[in-house]
Amino acid sequence: MALKLGNGRYPVSRVTLTDAVGRTAAVSVPAIAVDTVAPPLRVSVDPVKTGHGRLGLGVVTEPGARVVVRAFHHGHQYLGESFVAGVGPRVVERRLTAGRYRVEVVAGNATTWNRSVEIAVPLSLAAWLLLGLLLGVVIVVAWVLWSRRFWISGWWQRQRAARAERALVRERVAAEAAQARVLAEYARARTAFERADAAWRERRTCLLGLVELAETVSGTSAEGMTELKPRRGEKILTSVAGAMVEERSRQGRTVTVGAGEGTVMVSTQRVAFIGAKNREWIFDKITQKVDVGEDTTMLTVQNRKSSSGVVYPGDAERTRIIIDVAVAEANTGSRAEVVARVQRSLVEHDRARPVPPQPPPAPARPVTEA
Repeated sequence: MALKLGNGRYPVSRVTLTDAVGRTAAVSVPAIAVDTVAPPLRVSVDPVKTGHGRLGLGVVTEPGARVVVRAFHHGHQYLGESFVAGVGPRVVERRLTAGRYRVEVVAGNATTWNRSVEIAVPLSLAAWLLLGLLLGVVIVVAWVLWSRRFWISGWWQRQRAARAERALVRERVAAEAAQARVLAEYARARTAFERADAAWRERRTCLLGLVELAETVSGTSAEGMTELKPRRGEKILTSVAGAMVEERSRQGRTVTVGAGEGTVMVSTQRVAFIGAKNREWIFDKITQKVDVGEDTTMLTVQNRKSSSGVVYPGDAERTRIIIDVAVAEANTGSRAEVVARVQRSLVEHDRARPVPPQPPPAPARPVTEA
């Protein structure tokens, strides 16, 4: 239950309450004061104190009103003081660091005073003495620098020249190191080229010999040969150590097996193997010739079902060219195709000659200051 009362003071009272059905009750009410009017508030700032690092406020308001004083700086509260106002002004004083503060004074329940107050801290005697000392030091240093200006200028130029000289030395050392790396790389490239070129020359000499062999091989008479019966007009083209191989069927697969070591003989009419078991492949009976790898030739003749052949590891290139020349002349009467093939190998080899590396350029001379 609420009663509306006007402003003023009310002594101790006894209140009787009666409800709708006539029941009554009494209650004692203590003395109260009703005050709904905002109290007056007057705040003064002491400029003398604010100029000497202190916040000085004079607060005058209604006696009995509760007063709260706060001061804020950069979002932080540096002052929070509360008191009950009496008769006359209340002085609030607090030492603060220099800066701008937001000062807030709240009286009662409604009156607020807000101001921005600048706090200044004057220099102390010690600070003035220190400032004077620093100023004196600056004056002395300036006088010394001015009196030694020519020596300082010379020293500075000498330092600049020394720095330039050190920079030139670093540049020269770096250039020499870079040139040394280039020369070492060139030397490695040159060594690799010389090895490759020597191998290329050696191979070219071999190919020239093979071309000459393909063009000129003619053989010697087979008369007097005892291992095999000579044929009419037959000439022996070459005879080298080798072996015979045969194709055999094993478990449904065709494999090549060795059939003995001996001598491989090539003539103008046949290829023959002389060993523990002799065999010959007459050119006019050969139906197929297959070169296998670098040193094997397989031959199929009309009077044998399986292929057999010879292996000539000792001088494989020369022996194969001689076999090719002999077979070509027996079949076509001309070795021109074999000669042309060997010559093409020589042309391709000439195209693949190693290129020497370019020598490195002379190192650039460092630029010197005038």
